[in-house]
Amino acid sequence: MANRVCPMPGIRCKWRYQVAALAFSALFVALLPAASTSVHSERLGVRALNYPARSTETYAMFDPSSTTWALGNSTLEQRLQLGADGTLSDVSLQDYATGQLWNLTGAPIGLSLAGTAQGSSAPVDLTNGLQLIEASTDRVADGALELRIRLSHPASDQEITLEQRVRAGQPVVERRVTLTNHADRPQRISSLDTLLLGMPSPANAVWQAGTITTKGAMGRVRLAPGQDLSAAVPAVSGAPESFIPYLVLEEKTSGLGILAGLRWSSNWHMSATIGEDGLLRLAGGLHLDESDEDSLVLSPGETLEGPWSFLAVFNGDIDDAQLINSYMEVSGPARPSWAQLPPVVWNSWYAYLKDVNEQQLRAEADLAAELGVEVFYIDYGWSVDLGDWVPDPARFPSGLAAFADYVHRKGMKFGVWVAFGLAGPNSALARQHPEFLAHQPEPAARGIDDGLVLCLSAAEGWLSKELERIVSDYHVDWLKFDQPMIAECESSAHGQNSTPAGSLYANNAALYRILGKLGTDHPDLMIENSFNGGGYLDYGTRRYSDVAWLTDDSGNNWVAMPWVQQAFYGASYAFRPDYLNQWLAVVPGAAAAIGRTTSLDDLSYQAHSTMGGVWGISLRLTEMDERQLSLLRGLIDQYKAVRPLISQADFYHLTAPSPSDDPYGGGWMAVEYYLPESGQGAILCVRNGENSPSTITIRFQGLDPQARYRIMNWGDETSAQEWAGQNLLSNGLPLSTAPRQGFWLKLEKA
Repeated sequence: MANRVCPMPGIRCKWRYQVAALAFSALFVALLPAASTSVHSERLGVRALNYPARSTETYAMFDPSSTTWALGNSTLEQRLQLGADGTLSDVSLQDYATGQLWNLTGAPIGLSLAGTAQGSSAPVDLTNGLQLIEASTDRVADGALELRIRLSHPASDQEITLEQRVRAGQPVVERRVTLTNHADRPQRISSLDTLLLGMPSPANAVWQAGTITTKGAMGRVRLAPGQDLSAAVPAVSGAPESFIPYLVLEEKTSGLGILAGLRWSSNWHMSATIGEDGLLRLAGGLHLDESDEDSLVLSPGETLEGPWSFLAVFNGDIDDAQLINSYMEVSGPARPSWAQLPPVVWNSWYAYLKDVNEQQLRAEADLAAELGVEVFYIDYGWSVDLGDWVPDPARFPSGLAAFADYVHRKGMKFGVWVAFGLAGPNSALARQHPEFLAHQPEPAARGIDDGLVLCLSAAEGWLSKELERIVSDYHVDWLKFDQPMIAECESSAHGQNSTPAGSLYANNAALYRILGKLGTDHPDLMIENSFNGGGYLDYGTRRYSDVAWLTDDSGNNWVAMPWVQQAFYGASYAFRPDYLNQWLAVVPGAAAAIGRTTSLDDLSYQAHSTMGGVWGISLRLTEMDERQLSLLRGLIDQYKAVRPLISQADFYHLTAPSPSDDPYGGGWMAVEYYLPESGQGAILCVRNGENSPSTITIRFQGLDPQARYRIMNWGDETSAQEWAGQNLLSNGLPLSTAPRQGFWLKLEKA
């Protein structure tokens, strides 16, 4: 994989494209992004669109003679057209890095009404019979150029707005569709796919499709007629995601690739297929059908925004598809000023479960500060009840604010766990505000300790004020939300669709608004995403959170470590490592898998298995002896030394762990972090059980083949050896260690 020059100064970006600035042809008409008012299509004059149109900046163009729009930048361009018959269709996708021009076919979106709403048996397709109202461009808050096309569907009195966005220098286009019902009767939406792509597949093409579970398992399928790949979250109340809404296509003969995804957390679907007609098709959006039970109802005058989807092009292997990570960094929240590097965290959950109190935690905080911990936070157990977010006076007689101040005086930040989507069955919240409870179909989803799930759209105002109070009153720097949030609600009194799809949509959107307001109002608050681990590990929640609790298995010490390693290894294809949080943790008294005790060797093994991203500790420090504390101190110092690379470097997957039922297996895990500007890097390696190979050879990625590199055990200059970059890339480096051992290697240009 070639190294290229990053086109976005100040943004860490692995996939770099160096493209000469090309002036627009005189034949092009640009929709000027500086204009905040609408640019009407009829004012633009007749112009033709010709390739190449690329620029080092973003651009949008329009050809009124064919009603064709182009949106692009230095790396890609996508075109779509409104035909003379009113059919909206994709035209082409141009990858400027490779010169590949994909001719596209079919509609760019899937949008239809249930036929029963129109008095017919067939659904009404809203991608044909359209008329153009206007087109405009705007520069949105995160710097993207947005092309907005407003269309009408006279036959059904619907208005469709298609939004597409690109950012300078990144080969990604985002898309969303908004529907407004101007009819005098409700309409049932039977399909809402914001991602559709159809293109002829060359006869000799070999397409491999892949997706990732929230446990990090990669599923790959060679596409062929009758052999497809799909992932979905059902329209079920409180359902955790089993898959990340991420789908990658690799064409194995050319190295070309396409990556697609959704910014949504419930009731979604994605698929990749090749039909008998030879067309490669991608689809993704809300999981709907034509039945009344599984459709969205749009009342007269109401507007519904579909989820954002994205489409990206790349060249190389699946590691090159990580371009989406830098893109998401730009569109996600800015990290708090105090957390530009991932902090070392102590959390109470695995160490104490919900049996926490002020006295014991003060003693833990004393030791945590001495070891170098930077964030100390209390998980479940601090409040009177679920939903009653005030400290239990029996557990915290001095109050939570006083405890937070104690933590702050120790030089650490303070955090709390809040399952704000739940109310305890006997809580004051459930008694005083029964109107906030979700009226779920049976069997109803429940949270921890049988917590009742709230209808977020009904409780949104109260929840936003309550979160504001919690953060302000308790001096909170880090807030972890957890448990099922997105529920079905059959109560029409709550103001949202009472169908499963409608209420899930309303509560998903409410969750984003609540988190968005919290982050905007508190830019120095670290927001951690959790739903029993990775239940909301997706690009929608990523937009409103700084870090994700990757998996509960980090501290479930009955789970073998290769499964924990897999969670990180797989998820780090879809997210940057410094978004993924794992723990060195042991539940006292629980049955332990091999390698998951608090012995010195096991602690070191578990630490190296979990410190590839954001890293924390959930151990009873007050029960550790001096040797154990000394080991933890050294591990924390080592993590702090390597974390600038975790946060800033290009990231590569070298060797995947092999979890299985064999407690003595598991293979190796190896990942690489490399900064081409400085020539510095690190390799994190872990060998699992005795049945794993005693020696492996890792082939580095991203290095300068003309340079020479010094490689050493981290912190041991005497172990340094010099290697040619080309040799490390082509032949690799043999490594060996004892079973259940991990280590960091340091890499630097000689």
